[in-house]
Amino acid sequence: MDNGQEFRIYCSDITKSLDTNKARKKGGKTQPLILEGIASTSDIDLEGDFITPQCIENFKLQATNCNIHNNHNVGLDDVIGTVLEVLDSDSKTLRIKFSILPLFREHIEECIDNGVKLGLSIGGTIVDYETGDDGLKINNMMLHEISLTPLPANWNTMGTVVREGKSDVIEAKCLGGVCKQFLNNM
Repeated sequence: MDNGQEFRIYCSDITKSLDTNKARKKGGKTQPLILEGIASTSDIDLEGDFITPQCIENFKLQATNCNIHNNHNVGLDDVIGTVLEVLDSDSKTLRIKFSILPLFREHIEECIDNGVKLGLSIGGTIVDYETGDDGLKINNMMLHEISLTPLPANWNTMGTVVREGKSDVIEAKCLGGVCKQFLNNM
């Protein structure tokens, strides 16, 4: 089905009051923060939607054209970084390496260093989908942005944001959409 419907997940805002003078410097120049994380999986999210492995593979071709946003906000002040590369992963996982602008570095480093679980979330326009009993089966989507968020709809991305090279093993959080089942039973 092609209806151009937009797919977005909204979450609470990350505070951006930062002292940029304290950002890491190298050679007198402030450096970006390099992170890795899982941006999407084909598991059922908290809304009951899931993205097919074919769609995830399509995301891998689009991701390096995306900026990193603060919680799906789309203003210029809400762009906090950019995707550097797509990392090796299976057909059900979009794993990326991305940079965070120096302006936002200190706050995000503080969060990570103090155990705050951060995740990634995708935003874009759904191109092809099927409607199911509990949500959408997304077959194709035009990826517009990837957001850093403390509350992603795809719970399997929660807590996957780490410093570059630190992501050895990622623990799955919602195997088979179990998180959606918990929400339905509450």
